Amino acid sequence: AKLSDEGVQLMYAQKYAEASAKFREAVARVPEAKYFFNLCTSLYQEGRFSEGLVACAAVANNNPTPPLQAKANTMSDRIKAEARAQGIDVTR
Repeated sequence: AKLSDEGVQLMYAQKYAEASAKFREAVARVPEAKYFFNLCTSLYQEGRFSEGLVACAAVANNNPTPPLQAKANTMSDRIKAEARAQGIDVTR
């Protein structure tokens, strides 16, 4: 939880790559849905759309609450829309 909290603080500071690193550490230790969602969000902010989609998909595999799963689905849609707008193919 400490790593995730540190990651959240880094995201607020707009240090997305550093936040992603913290969230990666958190999911490596405890693969909780909320950590995957945070990783998805930080990767999106970094512009790493394909990786963000993978992290969002991992939310569903880690027993998310229905509201968290809905947020992950919304974020996935947002990532896909932004990737399309930038001409980036994330369908691979």
